[in-house]
Amino acid sequence: TKNGAMTGEYDVFVDKTIAVDVAGNPIKEESGDPMAAQPVQSSITKIKSLIPQKYRDKAKPLFHVQVEKGGKNHFVLELDSK
Repeated sequence: TKNGAMTGEYDVFVDKTIAVDVAGNPIKEESGDPMAAQPVQSSITKIKSLIPQKYRDKAKPLFHVQVEKGGKNHFVLELDSK
């Protein structure tokens, strides 16, 4: 009945993906949702991540946050492109 995460510790992972064609070129997003794009030909071969693997690795989380009841619960996650 309430919005947001429950109180506790969380591992945080970051990812952003796009749909790509057979040549690895991004497919134009018409609705902001890469999965909703309708290519002219059936050329989608995969979904490509734009975020380095270290931020998505569920075995080695880099970010941990503590959600507190009544707390500000605003978290800044600093990423680099490598």
